[in-house]
Amino acid sequence: MMNKKVILFLLVLAGGIFLRIVLFSTHPGGLNQDEASIGYDAWAIMNYGMDRNGYTLPVHMVSWGSGQNALYAYFSMPFIRLFDLNIFSVRCVNLIFGLFTIIAVFFIVKKFKSYNTALLAMTLVAFSPWHMMMSRWGLESNLLPAMIILGIWVLFESISKNILLIPAAFLFGLSLYAYGAAYVVITLFFLVMAIYIFIKKLFPLKICIAAAGVFAVVATPIYLFILTNLFKLGDITLFGLQIPQMNVPRMTEQIGFSFSEAIVNVASPLLGQFDGSEWNAIPASSLFYIYCLPFTVFGIVKAFHEKHIFNFILLAALFCSFPLVLIYNYANVNRMNVSYLPLLIFTAFGIAEVYQNKDKYNSILHTAFVYSFPAVLIYSFPVILVYLFPEMPVNTYENIRLMNTSGLHLPIFIVLGIIVLFSVRRISKIKRVIVVSIFPVLLLAFIIQYFGRNYEAIIRTEFFHSLDSAIYKAVEITDPYQNIYITTDINMPYIFVLFYLKIPPKTYLDTVQFEDLNVEFQQVKAFDRYIFDISGAKKNLPGVYLVSSKDFDELNLTADNVYSYRGYKVLTLN
Repeated sequence: MMNKKVILFLLVLAGGIFLRIVLFSTHPGGLNQDEASIGYDAWAIMNYGMDRNGYTLPVHMVSWGSGQNALYAYFSMPFIRLFDLNIFSVRCVNLIFGLFTIIAVFFIVKKFKSYNTALLAMTLVAFSPWHMMMSRWGLESNLLPAMIILGIWVLFESISKNILLIPAAFLFGLSLYAYGAAYVVITLFFLVMAIYIFIKKLFPLKICIAAAGVFAVVATPIYLFILTNLFKLGDITLFGLQIPQMNVPRMTEQIGFSFSEAIVNVASPLLGQFDGSEWNAIPASSLFYIYCLPFTVFGIVKAFHEKHIFNFILLAALFCSFPLVLIYNYANVNRMNVSYLPLLIFTAFGIAEVYQNKDKYNSILHTAFVYSFPAVLIYSFPVILVYLFPEMPVNTYENIRLMNTSGLHLPIFIVLGIIVLFSVRRISKIKRVIVVSIFPVLLLAFIIQYFGRNYEAIIRTEFFHSLDSAIYKAVEITDPYQNIYITTDINMPYIFVLFYLKIPPKTYLDTVQFEDLNVEFQQVKAFDRYIFDISGAKKNLPGVYLVSSKDFDELNLTADNVYSYRGYKVLTLN
């Protein structure tokens, strides 16, 4: 008979897998411009030997002109080869690495904690709204948390099998290509760990030298990329790899050092649990269960007191991400994503320690109980309001979204917490059960909201749902050499034309016209027969136009043939 613990492990894993694969390629509906960009460049390099900017093996994509991280593109190539270029194939990388992360967290914690604590950490990751959402779409920066946690897993294993320090160094070096935040986090982490290993003499010198050499070899191209963009050194070619200089490097555009902004950068994702972007979080659901924050803080404090090498590694990974709040002038959820997995692990440590020593840590448990009530009332409120009363309009969701982004929910959270604090003195067994039962309640609230009609309506707009059908129809009803005029009421509309029609990169390069090359995000005016301008429709000039529904209504257009799609219309003016 299968062991009870193994059954629990498999149930958590199965639940995590199910919530990530159900409706995988249709929810979020449509495609984000960053997904289209990284997917098209991966397809172009694989099939034509160059990306849309003419680079053959770039260590960093030029993309919009200010760059896009390359590792996701290269990891996507096997899936694009297998399934062709489509929404499913460009999202596979985050799905696969998200699932690996769930397993990695279990084995990381199991290395020096109990099986139950490891299972708890795995559960928190498997059912974290943030992690579930990031695993379901193809934002290339969301690959970084998985890369770092896999590197930490191998580093943990190297304590007992020293030779594994070399592949750990390789993974950390490779992480530098996943997201720009890694330039700071991985560099600091590598230096901290190198000093720690040297002082503690944890590994033989030969292995340390080999690991440092591997890291240096893997990391050199991306460090050269940073240097060439900081000091305008021009394009560099190194052993066949191309290191491009951007016209406007995004790394310099995003730097800010305001202390007040740094406080907001920390508070916004952790306390607000929402950054204003529906693709990162749902405003009415927390990123990783806000009422667990007392356990998170307690877990970090306990890790400091337990002087253990594994604790040190996890603390180093967490605190090496904190300088990001001083560097970014605005730290949204994905920019700070490298800190969330360590935070979830420390949350599991805190919960396990408190429940194993209930009398000793009664105050921590009491604090969590205090905040569990406002957590349910605030983060489950939209479920109660919208889904028990389905006749309510979609803008109910938007009103609650505005409450969360404005921070109005925080004073409500505090006031409700104070009321409960002074009304409840002792933590009985039933209250401990309540604290635990809040977790599935909030999870259920998230699932209902995420797959519900209100969120679907908003995210489909943000991800340009049905734009593919409109593009195909516009091509279908035109002659091969007839121009198609496309709305700019779409974020970077040209990339969707490239993606859905699979236009060769040379065709694009030979015909592209930019509005301005010296900007962070270069707007394309036209390429081939695709003109990104519908001003002719205002003058009733003949042609085939792909417009948004908003354009159609505002311009009061009339045409003989109008093909309607969700949010878009294709029409012919004669």
